[in-house]
Amino acid sequence: MDEAHHSHDEASVKRLIDSFENAPLVGSLGTLSPIDIEATQSLVKMGKDAVPELAAALGADKPTIVIYAAYCLGQIGETSVLPRLKQVQDVYSAKEPKGAFDFSVANTARRAIESLSESSRTKRDMTKVHCDNNALTGTRLAKDGRRRDE
Repeated sequence: MDEAHHSHDEASVKRLIDSFENAPLVGSLGTLSPIDIEATQSLVKMGKDAVPELAAALGADKPTIVIYAAYCLGQIGETSVLPRLKQVQDVYSAKEPKGAFDFSVANTARRAIESLSESSRTKRDMTKVHCDNNALTGTRLAKDGRRRDE
């Protein structure tokens, strides 16, 4: 059952990613950007289950697929794809002469990297705050000699 369910999810993910080929992009200051559409929302809801297929889609020949895959990966928050996004950003930034979508792909990858890096920093900071609070509480409790549960 799990095997069949997984295959269905993989097929669903691929179908949604394929739909990005004709997905709309919005122009702003000369850059085309993805927008939230039903396919992006569905993939983001799938979360980590969609990450392998989305990461693979970063190598697609169709720029709209790469743009939307990077966008979804940034929304999902899985930091394991940071090196792959950086590679996409570097490849599309270095292309000469630039094609119509190259700057948009590089820019979307950059935004996803920033989002994931921020997400990673926030998680690290929250862990540090939690540890610092525990350390402060432990110090305070040690000085007045009482335990918190007393």
